[in-house]
Amino acid sequence: GSLRVFSVHRAFDPRTGPAIVLIETRFERRDASPGEAGASRADIRFAKRDERRLAELSALALNIDNFEGVAVVRRDDGGVRLHLMSDDNFSDRQRTLRMVFDLES
Repeated sequence: GSLRVFSVHRAFDPRTGPAIVLIETRFERRDASPGEAGASRADIRFAKRDERRLAELSALALNIDNFEGVAVVRRDDGGVRLHLMSDDNFSDRQRTLRMVFDLES
């Protein structure tokens, strides 16, 4: 079997504002030899297969804010819906936003 992990990578520049990269990483399940020395639980269970950039967002190109969370929902058609979220941190200079992306299966 395989595992898909979605992650949000953030940067901030005072001149240009926030920048976000949304990445999907796929892992393949692997079985380690019993008693494999030095292997952590994660190493025994999965090995990274590949990684791809799904989106690159910047305040210069889009009206984004400080996105810091991603939620993943499997759709009925087998695809995936990603919800990318920011919050205003109780600041008048930030906003609470949600962007939604649909990925095909």
